[in-house]
Formats: sequence, structure tokens, C-alpha cells
Amino acid sequence: MPGGAAAGTVLAVGEGVDPAWTGRRVVAGPGALGTYAEQVAVPLDRLIPVPDGLGLREAAALAHDGVTGTGIAEAAGIRPGERVLILGASGGMGTLLVQMARAAGARVVGAARGERKLGLVRELGADAVVDYSEEGWTDRAREALGGAGADVLLDGVGGELGLAGFALTADGGRVSAHGEVQRRLRGRRRGRGGTPGDHAARDQRGPVRDGRHHAAVGAGPGAGGGRPPAPGDRGHVPTGPGRGGARGDRGAGGGGQGAAHEPERVRHGKSR
Repeated sequence: MPGGAAAGTVLAVGEGVDPAWTGRRVVAGPGALGTYAEQVAVPLDRLIPVPDGLGLREAAALAHDGVTGTGIAEAAGIRPGERVLILGASGGMGTLLVQMARAAGARVVGAARGERKLGLVRELGADAVVDYSEEGWTDRAREALGGAGADVLLDGVGGELGLAGFALTADGGRVSAHGEVQRRLRGRRRGRGGTPGDHAARDQRGPVRDGRHHAAVGAGPGAGGGRPPAPGDRGHVPTGPGRGGARGDRGAGGGGQGAAHEPERVRHGKSR
């Protein structure tokens, strides 16, 4: 059964687990497996309560892409005033990176395909948007970046578009590839011994723990403990050695886990 992130409501708990977890809205993972199901058993230490006011679909999305997106943004070291070009800016990861780069004080140029997607990227705070399905998009992107190119390229597309984006990176800029780009890099590394820059796909997933007591919920990233948060502990994440689990209804699910990585630097069109 595929799936590696989900969100839902705890229906039942295992031996030794505080029954107060029952009825809680939670996300579970990473390490929660088989989440493409109506119900799933998850180790208690994978659970995080969903704060009031946050929907289960949104929680599942943040639990999945949010963890990877945060790692990418932190690894890229985006600073105030820097120019950031994001390819695939309207995707699940791209929409988060647009907001993170904007919050870091950067000038954000988002590249996507079609007016509807570009409108979303604008709404999320991009300073400029470019349609990379149109001829001459690189010229418009360079102009939006101020002519000098991007200090940071966050590439979630790869292929010819990724190469074009790479050429828009300023001397000394940082390049970070994720999503489909990483999957291709991993495939090359397994099949042909790797390519320059394959070190960018450094896996940061944690180990899966084989617990006797489990929780079944739609899952997202988690750390857990034996006591659920009290009603007044809004946003509180319990800590401690998870010993037990719960069974729950899946509210929303997500796929496999991403991996943050170290960005590459560009010198005169070459990476190092």
C-alpha cells in the first residue's frame, strides 16, 4: 500500500496509550506507511495534533511538502534583498517556497505555466511571475531579476527548463533542485554511478520504528508522546518516547517523503 503522509481523526488507541487521544485530529509521519487507505495504523511517536482552525487537507499538505520545503529554504540560506527564481512555483512545493522566500525578505520571481497558475503565484506574494511556456521567458525572467540573475534558483522542474533557469543564476549564486529533479538524480546514481551534483540528493528521512502499539490515522510528520495535549494547549506538540498508537480515520493523505539537500554554487556557468 503506497502513501507516506496523511491527516485524520484517531478512532481507537492501542495498549498503554492514553485514551484521551481518541477523537483528536492529527497528522502522522514521516515513517507512517500505507496511508492511501481509509484507516491506517500509525506508531504514536509519529503523531502531531492538528491545531484548531487548520483543516485536515492543509495539515496533510504541510506535513508532507512543508517539512521538505523548510529544509530546502534553510539549506539555500535565503537572505533579505536576494533575488530568488522559483521554477514550478505553482506546485505543492513551489507555493510553499514562494511564501518562505518572501517571508525571508527576498525578491521572488515565480515561473509557472498558464495565467491561472501565475495568478496563484502572484496571490502568494511573488514580486514578478513568468510563463515558461512562452517564447522568450528567460529574457523576461532576467529582467524581473534585475538583469544580474538570480542569487538563488529553486528548481522543481528540471529538464530543459531547469537548464535555462541555471543559466539565469548569477555568478556565485546557489542552485537547489528538488522533486522530480531529485528523483532523476537518484535514478542516475543507482544506474550509472552518479553525475556531478548528485550529492544534492542527500536523504534526510528518519528511520521507521517497528512499534508494537500503533495509531491509525491519516498521517503527516510527527513526534509524539504518551499524553495528548490538553484542550488549552493549542499548537502544542507532545514529546517523549512514543509507546503505543491509535487507530483512526484518514482525512487526507500524501505520498512519499522528500529530502532536503545542500545547494550548489555557480561560478561562471559551472557548479562546484
